[in-house]
Amino acid sequence: MKHRILFLTGSVVLTWYASALAVTTNLLDLTQWQTYGTVGLQSGTLTVGDAVGYDENDSDQDGNPYYVWFEGGANLGVTGDYDEAVTVNEFTAPLTLTWTGCLPVTEYGYNNIVLGKANPAFTGIRGSQQYLIQQELGFTSRWDYGSTLNTFVNNSGNYAICPVSGASAAGSTFCGEYKIVWENDVAKFYYNGAKVNEQHYPYTGPVKLVIRSFERAHTLTSLTIETGSAQTTPTLDQQWMGAMVGNFQGTATDANGNSIQIDPNDASVAVDVRVITNAAGNIAAHVSGAGATRDGSGISFRFEADYDTVTQDLSGTYTDNINTTPRPIHLTMLSPLNWQAQVTGNAISSNGTSYDFNVTLDIILPDQALFPGGTFPADRRFTGSLNRTQAITVPVSVLGITQNFSTNIVVEGSWQATAVPVGPGVIITGTYSGAFRMDPVINFTTSVTIPSPYPGITLDPVPVSITIDPVGRFDGTLSGDLASNTLRFSGGWSTVSSDGMQAGGTMDMTIPLDQQGGLPDMTTTSFSGSITRPVTVSSTPQGTTGIPTTVSMPLTVDASVPFIIQ
Repeated sequence: MKHRILFLTGSVVLTWYASALAVTTNLLDLTQWQTYGTVGLQSGTLTVGDAVGYDENDSDQDGNPYYVWFEGGANLGVTGDYDEAVTVNEFTAPLTLTWTGCLPVTEYGYNNIVLGKANPAFTGIRGSQQYLIQQELGFTSRWDYGSTLNTFVNNSGNYAICPVSGASAAGSTFCGEYKIVWENDVAKFYYNGAKVNEQHYPYTGPVKLVIRSFERAHTLTSLTIETGSAQTTPTLDQQWMGAMVGNFQGTATDANGNSIQIDPNDASVAVDVRVITNAAGNIAAHVSGAGATRDGSGISFRFEADYDTVTQDLSGTYTDNINTTPRPIHLTMLSPLNWQAQVTGNAISSNGTSYDFNVTLDIILPDQALFPGGTFPADRRFTGSLNRTQAITVPVSVLGITQNFSTNIVVEGSWQATAVPVGPGVIITGTYSGAFRMDPVINFTTSVTIPSPYPGITLDPVPVSITIDPVGRFDGTLSGDLASNTLRFSGGWSTVSSDGMQAGGTMDMTIPLDQQGGLPDMTTTSFSGSITRPVTVSSTPQGTTGIPTTVSMPLTVDASVPFIIQ
């Protein structure tokens, strides 16, 4: 009960103090920035980036700084030319960041305007594996979310990404007026004067602004940041981080009405909870969680929710791997430190079957699972990267053609695991997420024999062009335990496409231990599912039928990825 009292009595304290006046800083000034790559200011326009994406040989001679930091050099395999600018100064909340400009679309990278704490471990040294800041919140265009503009907040390593309703790209950029207001531990996002997202997000210390670009440049004609008249400085170690455990159960039903049962033993949940006081001195808590199955059904969902001190319930939004539009979720407190909610959504199984699922989610906060401070203890939280480019062979069997194609699979993502104390032992929970694509895409032409509408006349086969380009994002959770050597990340993946392709399935990554119980250096990530996409037919004889408009094929791909704890 002692941690329930923490939630309800407000024994976590922050120190607040006021400064005299609000200060507005004009950031259209290169002296305000530390730059990496291509950045310039001309005729009142700040430009971050260029038209360079993949640039293995560093043709523009800007050093490919991001890949130097993370891969060890500008000329190691497939490399990308990210351009970055980070403010020299830090800023305190409450703050209002306002700009007019164009945020570019990217097919292969991440274009961000983001606030976050300076990373004290960043040195810029080759292969140091450290980024400029600890990203917290901002606007983004990402290759794994297609041609959409999104807001995002980083909840203890779980990125809550929300598409901006009504935003459409003009050409390859989202131009307009942007604003982020961060005050009273709430972040509000505005686009062209309309509020497009809002989330409780505690301010825990000064932040910097980073603009990053890939393939296309950001252009900004105005950019200011105003820090308010009530700056806040948190007292150290007055936050609490925690982890919950849980599971879910229910049914999944296909288009023909056939249902399968979701066994709670085949479902796993991972939840982080952050406790802090708000500006009024009351306790506020935010949970960030995920759930997924390991039974091949492909169910995977994420949720964000805030604690209501009156009802003691949790309310927020959730998304599933197929439908990224946030929908409301309400977790009712059944008993102290135990909440329950209904979750419905969509999934694609390992054999390509589409399901509608309806499950009951239960989460519990163990008594010992709240830790003082803004981070987890070092022996409780572990993280790692899933970034990998690997040559693969993809078997294709469709429309009478059976052939193996050679390409590369590019995986970009990360995982995290938490040792949650429960009674005398621990439960290992965790999540993984990211995206993958094939580079180059698979293109081929086959032919289809069609019946002739004219008696006695045989028609020539019709050539059909097919492209296989499964660009997808994945989410999942960690299940199993060390004792039985059954640790495994499982979840679902779905396509990101605007050309009519539909694809999805399951993704699994086992973590086999050696005989001494040690973790592997490499592990295998397996994608299973199916692809359905339109085909291109150059011409068809008049009056003929039977030419396919789409083709479907199973997809099974294995990729080896490094398993390195960071």
